[in-house]
Amino acid sequence: MSTKRFATSPLYDTNEKRSCLDEQDGSFMADTDSDDTIVNPDYLSSTLVDPNESAVPEQKPDASLKDQIQEAFSNPALIEAISKAVAARVSSELRAEMVTMRELLEKKDRQIFHLQDRVDELEQYSRRNNIRISDIPEIDGEDTDDLIIAIGNEIGVTITEEMIDRSHRVGKKGDDFCRPIICKFTSYRYKQRLLKEKKKLANVDAKQLFPERSWHPRRTRQRPSSTTRAEPKIKIYLNDDLTKTRAEIASKARKMKSDGALQDTWVRDGVIFVRQNSTTHRVTTARELAVFG
Repeated sequence: MSTKRFATSPLYDTNEKRSCLDEQDGSFMADTDSDDTIVNPDYLSSTLVDPNESAVPEQKPDASLKDQIQEAFSNPALIEAISKAVAARVSSELRAEMVTMRELLEKKDRQIFHLQDRVDELEQYSRRNNIRISDIPEIDGEDTDDLIIAIGNEIGVTITEEMIDRSHRVGKKGDDFCRPIICKFTSYRYKQRLLKEKKKLANVDAKQLFPERSWHPRRTRQRPSSTTRAEPKIKIYLNDDLTKTRAEIASKARKMKSDGALQDTWVRDGVIFVRQNSTTHRVTTARELAVFG
């Protein structure tokens, strides 16, 4: 008889059925004509796990271990040691990062200096046909081409209007100074021809060359002698037309010469030259000039 039929048969009372099932201890009773099985309910209840319960039993923290940890972190020496270790690690990382950033900034600075020098070089090259004329008072309706031609004639250099590309005053007009004149020649050779003879202007009094102009010493920034108080000879200055950067370098070089740091300084073709210890050096940047300071 199958287990199912045995359990439902009215021929056996309840106690007999329970006793028979208990003796089997969770095993099954099979009928030769059927594969049906009945599993011991106690066995099932012992093997099933409540899904709400954790498979791993909860472990309560060891009270002694907790006390040891609290005691350790209340130790000033341990706290100080940990703080120093963390600070050293952070400081080391920051130093490494600062070194990297410093190297990057230095590289960027070199690139910026290189680009600035290159721009200044190109700007100076664009002025290679220019000269700058200083200390000639300005009058209304003047023709600056005529002034340049007159200066050339005075020192024996023939200048015609065809040689001049353009000439004009530069800077903001004022009553207390003479604005310089910029002249751009059509050829570099014409410019050099005039500059080659510019030393002859040392013997030329601009008041006599241009008597129609107002020659107030204050306007030309040339002062009378402190001893004689006589009116000075007004000089005319011809120079290369320098960029702002190179003009500042040339001014610093002249100051260094007057202070005795340099033996001599001059400008040729937009390049500043300095002489120190009987050796001539070519200077185009403030960094190069600083070496001699």
